[in-house]
Amino acid sequence: MPNAKDRASDKIKRNLFRPKKEIADEFSEAEYERKKRVMLAVTRKIDDPIIPDKEIIEFLETGCDGTCKPVSTSTAYRDLLLIKNITGNIKLASKDWERYMVVETAKAEIRKSTGKDSRAVASLLKVITEVRQLGQDDKENFFDLMVPPDYEITGDPEALGEMEGEQTEKIDYNQRRKELRELYKPGDIEDIEVIYVKDDE
Repeated sequence: MPNAKDRASDKIKRNLFRPKKEIADEFSEAEYERKKRVMLAVTRKIDDPIIPDKEIIEFLETGCDGTCKPVSTSTAYRDLLLIKNITGNIKLASKDWERYMVVETAKAEIRKSTGKDSRAVASLLKVITEVRQLGQDDKENFFDLMVPPDYEITGDPEALGEMEGEQTEKIDYNQRRKELRELYKPGDIEDIEVIYVKDDE
């Protein structure tokens, strides 16, 4: 069952870009303040997908450049988890973004450069394409083929099989259980007087 923090995070995700007047009855002042921080940080991460986590933390700690109240480092990291949950790992999400950036960079450089410079830009983009492997399709997802073992829950230690090495004799588990019950049967344990010892001064 989700705790209060999980429920608050889900509420923020569902209402991230809704204005305050529409959600005034659903959010406390503290929840709305957190929603505002997360919304601003998500927007910043979308604008700059490769922004380091450290910069996001500093952005949150300083109150989102003065828009919100400053928060502690621990609160900023808690917000960062929610931000990543909303945006995902953009850097690893897909090659489509990188393909788009390569094409747009090429267009911009070709528009502002001479014919000679265009050849240099084209060569650079070719290197980037090869390094990033942008000319190759993404590998197919094979996780459906990875079927985990179907374990059957049991309290029978014999399911583990016989022990190897020095322990080669077969264990009579019923006899062993009986011996342990006899050893630790109720009534054999006696309370003892507690003696309090003072530390030397």
